[in-house]
Amino acid sequence: MPILQTLSTVRRKSAEILNDSLRRYLYGLLDQLKSEGYAEETLHNYLTRLRPIQNYMRQNDIEEYMPDIGLAYYKDYLTRNHPGIVQKREIFAAILRLNDYCNGNNYARKHLFCETPSIPESFAIDVQRFFSSPQVVSISERTINRRTRALARFLTNCGRCGVSTAKALTPDIVLLSCKDVTNIDDWTTIRQLLRFLAEEGITENDLSTFIPKGRRELPVPSTYSIEEIQSIELAVDRNTYQGKRDYVVLLMADRLAIRAGDIAGMELKNLDFTTESISFIQKKTNTEIALPMIPELKEALTIYLEEANTEDGYLFHSLHAPYYRLQSGGIYGIVNRYFRIGEIDTSGKKHGPHSLRASVSTSMINDDVPYEAVKDILGHTSPNAIRHYAKNDIEKLRRCAIPVPTPSGKFQEFLKGGVRK
Repeated sequence: MPILQTLSTVRRKSAEILNDSLRRYLYGLLDQLKSEGYAEETLHNYLTRLRPIQNYMRQNDIEEYMPDIGLAYYKDYLTRNHPGIVQKREIFAAILRLNDYCNGNNYARKHLFCETPSIPESFAIDVQRFFSSPQVVSISERTINRRTRALARFLTNCGRCGVSTAKALTPDIVLLSCKDVTNIDDWTTIRQLLRFLAEEGITENDLSTFIPKGRRELPVPSTYSIEEIQSIELAVDRNTYQGKRDYVVLLMADRLAIRAGDIAGMELKNLDFTTESISFIQKKTNTEIALPMIPELKEALTIYLEEANTEDGYLFHSLHAPYYRLQSGGIYGIVNRYFRIGEIDTSGKKHGPHSLRASVSTSMINDDVPYEAVKDILGHTSPNAIRHYAKNDIEKLRRCAIPVPTPSGKFQEFLKGGVRK
């Protein structure tokens, strides 16, 4: 059977669904997705994931499909099977789309699968002040959401221990409320909040000292040579629209060291062809950065924008309907594609956009560009942020090497085979 199915074939298979209400909603959903430009293969996948709901309805004597039925089927499916993360998300997404159609809701391009837990009301004012303090005010929305989740869990545990205000926190309560915290980043967030509460005089003592300090070993960054990066760029077929788009993405990653999330969020307003510069707010640090629009990138952008549809203001979109704006995952997919086409040896190394970013920074450090300048070019706010890139600066590390001491005593005897204990 060919990979792509015609809509009539999909409908013929949906006719196998005997339940009238489920079949009616499926017809409507397929028509809606077809009008949004979804491929026939995708329509077939939706049908494959939603068809088993009929068996669940038959087993439970359910005649009329309702949104609650789809969610109940999903829970039952998880108890009977052990699907992977991707499969679970795909089934759940299909059910949410069916439920949207059943409820008469407008088409939603993307569903959110989780919500950020809320801070207990009795702690809300103190947490709000904490997030407005200078030490966290410049952090991205994504980081704020992650920290909010950590604090919500911690403060909810505090409430379960009988504490309703930050002023009533004690070392015992803090330790009990942190007993299930294993993430180093969560420890850091809780520690910062407790330090803030002490500095503001809300708590009598600095309870942050009771939070464990975890240290994460920074690995040696994966980097690639100039010749390998050139091979990646040469692997792009710049005669096609896809190649024109991908070439711009690669230049932003391997020449300007822009993060994947910032490339995905790049807008027309960020480009200034008069001053030949690119300016944008970094998602990770929420700080502005301005980079030069190097000649190769300017030429590639000019060629790409002649064909690109940028009505929504964004630069990069998918190649197929419904032509949504690329996310970070799409940028990773583009980079990985040309690592593969360029036949770059990635054995034991990462091969995403960040490896290109690391390659740029390492190359600058090896060329004796000052660390402060590298930090500014990469858009880091912390002076220690590029410290681990120095691990790739082999020549400078050799200058710091100290001679191996001459063995003596029992260690010397051991090397000669004389000591066995």
